[in-house]
Amino acid sequence: MKFLKTPFISTSWLIALMILPAVTFCQSGQKEIEKAIRNGDAKTLSAHFSSSLELAFPGKEGSFSKTQATVLMDSFFTNYPPSSFKEVHHGTSADSSSYHIGEYVSGNTTFRTYYLCKNQNDATHIFQLHFEKK
Repeated sequence: MKFLKTPFISTSWLIALMILPAVTFCQSGQKEIEKAIRNGDAKTLSAHFSSSLELAFPGKEGSFSKTQATVLMDSFFTNYPPSSFKEVHHGTSADSSSYHIGEYVSGNTTFRTYYLCKNQNDATHIFQLHFEKK
């Protein structure tokens, strides 16, 4: 295993081992967010809200504190209880934020769902969350 002893390979392995836990944590944060939306669980979803975020859904749009956004999302989930939620696309922006696009279905109404996240202090924070009727 002579190739593992070169400085480049050793450094690469070290960096990979340091990044792996952060990637795993990000994935678990995303899974929690998806599950909270799928279940209409505003409390669990709000655990991932940044201190203020942009929120938009029918009848409400603007920048809200975490507390206000939690109450508003609880109202949204009450008015539009989930039948299903499925992420259809996601990616990463140049500033290391991640975007997620999905379909949220409530009864006969389908919403295009979009949220923007960024990982800070080992946690996934939502900065934008939109539900737009299709």
